[in-house]
Amino acid sequence: MKLLFTPGDWCGTLIWDPVVGADSYAIYLKYSDSIRDFSCVAENITETTATISLDYARRAEFYVVAKQEGAVIAESERITGKSNGLRANDFMVRDDKLHYFMPQMTHMLGSLFTANGEIWICDSGLSKIGEVLNDYLMDIRKKAADELGIDEADESLKIAINAHLSHYHSDHIAGMFKIMMKNPCIAIEKIYCSTPETDPEMRHFTGNNVKWNEAVAEYLPGKSTYYYEVPWGKHIRLDLENINAVLNLYPAFEDHTTIYLKEDGSPDYSRGYWNIVALRDEAHAKVLAQNYNSTWAVIRYGENSIFISGDYSGFDDTCLAPTLDYYGRENFENIDILTYPHHGVARYSKLLTDVTKAKYTVFMAALDEMLEQPRSVLALRYCEAAGSKLLWTDKGAFTATLDGKNVTIDRAPDEWPDTSAIEVQPQPLNFSELKQYQTQQ
Repeated sequence: MKLLFTPGDWCGTLIWDPVVGADSYAIYLKYSDSIRDFSCVAENITETTATISLDYARRAEFYVVAKQEGAVIAESERITGKSNGLRANDFMVRDDKLHYFMPQMTHMLGSLFTANGEIWICDSGLSKIGEVLNDYLMDIRKKAADELGIDEADESLKIAINAHLSHYHSDHIAGMFKIMMKNPCIAIEKIYCSTPETDPEMRHFTGNNVKWNEAVAEYLPGKSTYYYEVPWGKHIRLDLENINAVLNLYPAFEDHTTIYLKEDGSPDYSRGYWNIVALRDEAHAKVLAQNYNSTWAVIRYGENSIFISGDYSGFDDTCLAPTLDYYGRENFENIDILTYPHHGVARYSKLLTDVTKAKYTVFMAALDEMLEQPRSVLALRYCEAAGSKLLWTDKGAFTATLDGKNVTIDRAPDEWPDTSAIEVQPQPLNFSELKQYQTQQ
């Protein structure tokens, strides 16, 4: 079976010889730089030609199989090729700096960073934050269109992005779904997500009445070549060579999804990390457990660093210590910007504060709510005592610029609230508090 490839804008057309007896054909693809093997990107084709979507300027390998009643009866030769097209990224300012943007938001996490033409979304918030991130990307694309002298409506001009989504809660992934659904001018190159838990009905819900796995299947053709679910307990190091940066992903490990109880019903910390499980009803507990399936992301750019923690946290140091020890505390030291776990709601960790020594700590929760939560008050006190500067996203968006040594923020830090009149004592979470917490949710 001879196979021919013709490149197009962000796509390619394959033509092959007909096979006697074949009632359908399927196309298999593998990107040359991918760790993934070949995967089927189109099937049930009845013609001897098809056009498939491709990443820009990324060399791919192809082959076609002929089928008769579902059984493979012939296979084509393997060929390589790559698409044409225009990338708005190639017209971005290249200043050898990393720019980290966080929108104005409360009770969700969405952010992105850019550097020398590379763009990464790190959690995407709810749909309204997806709109904000989309507008940010379209501003970049508009400047490229103006420089090229082409119409903004020309969909051959794409803006290429990558994404890391810490876990499958809608306040972290729904914005990404909005971007995928709304904007044909955005080309998604790679997405990294946490490993699924046990119930796809709960873990994949985007908040838009569409499950995440269904959204990926519909909007990311050929998804298996660049959609990665990070395995439990496996540190993933992504060397972003084009921008001289490293994105480290630190996922949960399996013991973190198990609760061990003593005979009296209290948590048995000696057996490892514990998690919230079905204390009220099974479905509700699985949604809560997603927080503990979050993947931490640490961006290293020269001597600068950003720690994006998602919701993976604990109610106290007893919960966080095993994670820091598992991956090595030295990997979380000397952080420039820390997004506080679980937005800063009902969480605290003196240990995390002491290890990271963050120059800036970002809270995504409302102040009034935090002051009513004893653990949030402790989080505020520990961060202030450590000399960290405060950024509250409900007070406004900000962009941080990192040059490899120094970090600058485009707005003044917020004032630390006075919590001296609030009586709070650090206490480990006990079983009755765990039940009470779930009831309140």
